[in-house]
Amino acid sequence: MKSFKLYNGKRDKFSLRKKNVGLVSIAIATLALYGIVGGSQTTYAEEQNSTSGQVTNVSAPTEDAKTEKVSTTTSSTVAEASSASSFPRVENTSVGSTQTASEFQNSSAESAPSENSSMSSDGGLLTNGESSKSAKTPNIEGTTPENTAPKSDETIVESTIPKTRAARTRRSVAESSSHISNFSVTVTTKDGTVMNAGDTKTLPAQEVSFEKVQMTFKIKQDGTLKAGDKIRIPVKLENNAYAAYYANLGSGTAETIPGVGTIKFDFSKKDNLAYEITLNSEFASLSNGQEKTVNVNFSAANGAKFTAQKSKNNIVLNINGSTFTFKPVQRTFPKSEGNFAVYNGASSDAANSIKIGTSTGDANYYNNMLSSDGQTPGNTNIPKGDIITIHRIKLENGSKIIKIKPEPHRITSTLAISEDGKYLVKNDTSTSIAITNENENKLITLPPKSTDADILKALKKAGKNSSVVIDNGDGTYTIATNLGKMIGEGATTYHDIHPADDYGTFGDRYQEVDRTDVVNAKVNSILAKTSAIQGTGHST
Repeated sequence: MKSFKLYNGKRDKFSLRKKNVGLVSIAIATLALYGIVGGSQTTYAEEQNSTSGQVTNVSAPTEDAKTEKVSTTTSSTVAEASSASSFPRVENTSVGSTQTASEFQNSSAESAPSENSSMSSDGGLLTNGESSKSAKTPNIEGTTPENTAPKSDETIVESTIPKTRAARTRRSVAESSSHISNFSVTVTTKDGTVMNAGDTKTLPAQEVSFEKVQMTFKIKQDGTLKAGDKIRIPVKLENNAYAAYYANLGSGTAETIPGVGTIKFDFSKKDNLAYEITLNSEFASLSNGQEKTVNVNFSAANGAKFTAQKSKNNIVLNINGSTFTFKPVQRTFPKSEGNFAVYNGASSDAANSIKIGTSTGDANYYNNMLSSDGQTPGNTNIPKGDIITIHRIKLENGSKIIKIKPEPHRITSTLAISEDGKYLVKNDTSTSIAITNENENKLITLPPKSTDADILKALKKAGKNSSVVIDNGDGTYTIATNLGKMIGEGATTYHDIHPADDYGTFGDRYQEVDRTDVVNAKVNSILAKTSAIQGTGHST
């Protein structure tokens, strides 16, 4: 971290972090300007870790894939903040629209939204470079509660055989076992442990990150398989709470298997996960009885992981009957603390896209509300104006932007609340949900090279959950979003999100901590009048 003074009362903080996210190599640099405004009111900004994005390599005689270089950094107006010229750049600036300047600071992770939440749903910034895949970006399911199963002794994600044999294009391995033989799979974890089927690994905490998943098998043409037919290798995952689990298992894009077709990890239905092979005409033309040997290497993203929902239970991964077991350490749940913060970050859930997002958090606000029966929010430095974030993007080195699409909805998170209902806790699990009972994102237009002042004025007028995407005509883009107010009139409350006023009970379903119905009833009544700050955000 480097600090240097711009002028009296205002400072610049610049941080640079490089990440590999599949075909996209990301260097993230965050410029944080901050200075005290209006007494004690402050706004913070911090870069979050990127948690997804991955690449699949098929072991076959194909050309080595080149890596698309994408970088996010600050505006070159600050000389010390310049990065390598071969990388694109994104400037992240979060400001309160009703303020003339805002205070930004790298804030404590203790007040950050849960890592088990995902920032994105179906928005995104699609990129294309020298070797970018043309496959469509999959929707992220992390903004729906189905991605983190409620408390149950049942599996969190179950694989099932398709309900009908009528559709030839929906074949599964379970239905077509004669087509797959000599199947073997190994999993290599990030610490270098190579696991074979049936192995158990004791974890140092509650998470496990993969380096790669390798599969070898033969596919046999029995005279019935046609081009376009699909063969599914079933996958089942138990006791996982992390919404972007799929980043541990596949690239999000279809990869070519020479002479066979393509393969990708299909997570479109949580109860029917599978590696799905789509056969091509070359395989379809094989003579009856001919076989192809396939070696597949799926490399996981940096930051990809499974997280135990219940730390007393094992995480279990089953790939076509081969089981891998991960034994977590039992959690403790200390109090989470930290004042209001804004988090800016970039991530990738597929090899050809980047998500740029902003979210908020304020553990102390909740601690104050819960411990005072909703009477005393305290002063946790929550800005009274709209939270508006501006990102500036430049692509270089042969990359180009195909499409920029803001998410239709803001998201928020369930809350990890203590057993007695008095404060937020660390280490417990929560999930992201889309705020669907408000107007969808309003996309406004502004001319190229609009200033920050122009953007702030326009988005404040457009209101909560509004965005602008500006093509500046010189290879740069500007993306900005208004998250709305976090406190006071016009701020979103949990009653707005869950009119049944059961948000505490709803969140309890996703926690390892168990609260009684009596405690949850009290929590529900407090949250009904509480602003939805923790994990509230938007991405493009």
